[in-house]
Amino acid sequence: MAADEDPSCTIGVEFPYAVVRGETVNAESARAFGHDLGRALHIYLKGKTTGGTGGEAEE
Repeated sequence: MAADEDPSCTIGVEFPYAVVRGETVNAESARAFGHDLGRALHIYLKGKTTGGTGGEAEE
């Protein structure tokens, strides 16, 4: 794959709305979790493709 290509990936994560350790899991908190998971995965994979550890802060 050429370095300038922009591959995409779609994943789904399912978990029920509930109360976990006193915190309510609802649509809003599930979206926030998905956002955080996507951002963390992006940082990790960006580090793997640039030879870093993936733990570097975003610019």
